[in-house]
Amino acid sequence: MHDFRLKSLLETVRRGSFSAAAEALHITQPAVSQHIKALEESYGVKLIAKRKNRPFATQEGLRLFHHAEKIEAIYQAIERDMRNANSAIRIYDVGATLTVGEYILPNLLAEYRRLHAETRIRLAVQNTARILDHLHHGQIVLGIVEGPVEKAGLRAQPFAKDELIVVAAPDHPIAARSGRLPLAELLAAELILREPGSGTRLVFERYLMRHGIDPRLVHPYMEIESINTIKYLVRSQLGVAVISRLTVREELREGSLVHVPLAGSPIERALRFVWTDSADEHFVGDFVGFCRARLAAEAGSA
Repeated sequence: MHDFRLKSLLETVRRGSFSAAAEALHITQPAVSQHIKALEESYGVKLIAKRKNRPFATQEGLRLFHHAEKIEAIYQAIERDMRNANSAIRIYDVGATLTVGEYILPNLLAEYRRLHAETRIRLAVQNTARILDHLHHGQIVLGIVEGPVEKAGLRAQPFAKDELIVVAAPDHPIAARSGRLPLAELLAAELILREPGSGTRLVFERYLMRHGIDPRLVHPYMEIESINTIKYLVRSQLGVAVISRLTVREELREGSLVHVPLAGSPIERALRFVWTDSADEHFVGDFVGFCRARLAAEAGSA
């Protein structure tokens, strides 16, 4: 972004501090203040006010902040596209959630690389909230997320279907019960869940709301970011988990975890590709088409 005044506004709002914005931009604090003052004089509005000696964006400041975010994303897209246009090797940053990034994408990425030697994909594995935020700020060109996508300015296309299931160790008391597990009994157990902000957690919370349960009243025994850690804890009989079926296929097959059927409707969700209008349409279309075709072929041969 060539307008450094807008950079100063962006960092001040994001960090809530003139000094932190100055440090991030490698300039002085008075320079940050001067940039914002220049913007205020240019537009004739107050952009930043102070509360308890800390800066915060006014209504007009927030409006300009959101415009500046869009400009920032466009500049990042321009730089990425021009760099790729002048290079024999094209580099694309892709974000995927833990479920997709660890259990679906590795084989697909390896095959895609064999077919496209001129392309390098840098994969960041994070939760859904972070991926959508990185897309919004132009830090990645394509995301693959779990659950609903509700951010404005994003385009989405289905990738695969998944289901959240209850799993336990074979010797856990819940695994030994007969019949389907009532939701109330699940919530009363030592429940291990993914962290807030993950697609898995969001889908489960929406399932609870459909059954008249306020997710804020549910207090998990543990909240864990790592899928492998969750599986280890459940295998150790420290609790039961609601987890993607895709991530426990091997454990269910070998018997180290068991599926405990939940009473009522299944917890189904869709995995989705998401991108912005400023993305490289050729790469997005090619990679999305490749992944969907490979998964469809696998499903047909299963």
